[in-house]
Amino acid sequence: MSSILVLLIIFFFLSMATVGLMIYLDMRPYAVKPPQLNHLDGSKDVTTADATASHQEDKATGEIKADASVNGSGKAEASAELGHEFQFNGKERKRFNLAIYYGYRAHVQVDEGPAQSRALIQAVLLPESTNEVLNEVRSEVGVKDSPEGNDLTFDIQKVPVFLEPKQKCKAFLKVTAYAESLDETQKARCQTGIVGKITQVRLIPT
Repeated sequence: MSSILVLLIIFFFLSMATVGLMIYLDMRPYAVKPPQLNHLDGSKDVTTADATASHQEDKATGEIKADASVNGSGKAEASAELGHEFQFNGKERKRFNLAIYYGYRAHVQVDEGPAQSRALIQAVLLPESTNEVLNEVRSEVGVKDSPEGNDLTFDIQKVPVFLEPKQKCKAFLKVTAYAESLDETQKARCQTGIVGKITQVRLIPT
C-alpha cells in the first residue's frame, strides 16, 4: 500500500513538473539577433548614367545601407530590408507582441539644383502595420543629418498580433534612399545615404 502511495505521489509531482514546463515553454519570448535573422531584401534603380544607387544587407552584423545620388540629371532609388519571420507552431490562437529593436542614421544633401533628396525609414510589422520612422526630404541646397553627428539613434517598434496555428508573422526594418534632378535642362547634384541596424526581433506571448 505504501509503495503504491509513493508511486502516486511521484507521478503527481512529475505531472505537475511537466505541466509547469509546458507553460514555461509556451510563455517564453522568442528573441532573434544577428546573425540568425532570416529576412533580407534589397533593390536599386536608376534612370540615367548620371544617377547611381546601391544597397547592402549584412545578416552577420544586422546592418543595412542604401545610397542614391545624381550628378547631372535623372533619378536614383535604392532600398534595403533586414529582419525576421516567425511561424507560430502552437495548437490554438494566441496573442503576442511583435517587436523590432533598431537604430538608424540618415544623410540628405543637395549641392546644386533644382534637385531633391529623400530618406525614408520604415519599421514593418506584418501582418499588422507599417510604421514610418523617418521621412526626411530636402529640395534646397544644404545638408540634413538625422540624427546629427555620426552615431545611430535607437528605438523600438511594437504591435500586438493574434496568430493562428502555423501562421507566420514578420518584422523588418526598411530603408529607402532617393535622389532626383527636378529639371532636365539644368545640372543637379544631390545624394542620400542611410544606415540601419537591427539588434533583435522578438515575439512575446501576452
